[in-house]
Amino acid sequence: MELILAVGVGVATASLLFVKRQSDLQLTNISLFRKGTEAGILDFDKQKSLAKLAMQKEVLLFHFGSALSFGIAKAMANKLSDEKNNQLLILDLSDV
Repeated sequence: MELILAVGVGVATASLLFVKRQSDLQLTNISLFRKGTEAGILDFDKQKSLAKLAMQKEVLLFHFGSALSFGIAKAMANKLSDEKNNQLLILDLSDV
C-alpha cells in the first residue's frame, strides 16, 4: 500500500514538474513587438503591412514560436496586462 502511494506521489510530482518546465520553455519562445519594423520574424509583406498599421495605431504583436499549453495562461495574462496603451493586439500563431 505504501509503495502504491509513493508511486502515485512520484507520478503527480513528475507531472507538475513537466508542466512547469514546458511552460517556462514556451514563455521563452514568445516574442513581443511594438512596431512593425521590429518584427524581423515576419516576411517582408507582413512587415510592411504591420508597419503601416503601426503608423495609424498603437500595435502590439505577440509571436508564438512553439506549442502552447494551459500552463502559460497566467504568465500570458500578466504580459498582456502590462501592455495597456495599445489599440490593436495581433497574435501571430503561424509557428504554433
